[in-house]
Amino acid sequence: MSTRTISPESFPSLRGRVLGPDHPDYNDARAVWNGMIDGRPAVIAQCLGVSDVPACIRFARDSGVPVAIRGGGHNIAGLGVADDSLLIDCSKMRGVRVYPDERRAVAQPGCLLSDVDRETQVYGLAAVLGFVSTTG
Repeated sequence: MSTRTISPESFPSLRGRVLGPDHPDYNDARAVWNGMIDGRPAVIAQCLGVSDVPACIRFARDSGVPVAIRGGGHNIAGLGVADDSLLIDCSKMRGVRVYPDERRAVAQPGCLLSDVDRETQVYGLAAVLGFVSTTG
């Protein structure tokens, strides 16, 4: 159970949503792939773009709040969610940029394997990352 209270107003420049334990979407937003993990962060900052992440990190540093960072939410140990923390949720950041001449791709932290596969296949490339498309 989260004991720390952090106001959504603490993140004025964040483009995504800020969810506290009283928000109706809080429980869904803190869920990770491993359903046995029941971490309860003090607040969840749903980042929509790159600039949202350092804003969250600055807040955590300045206020002494521990941080958990979630990408695709697939870590079996549930390290992407922690009790009484600021959960920096990057799961909505799913952009992939492919450089076909270099046979290279750059993926944002919320990507799933299906996102990377979809974008690389356009160029006749394959990402050798696994075979479960929902892995993130």
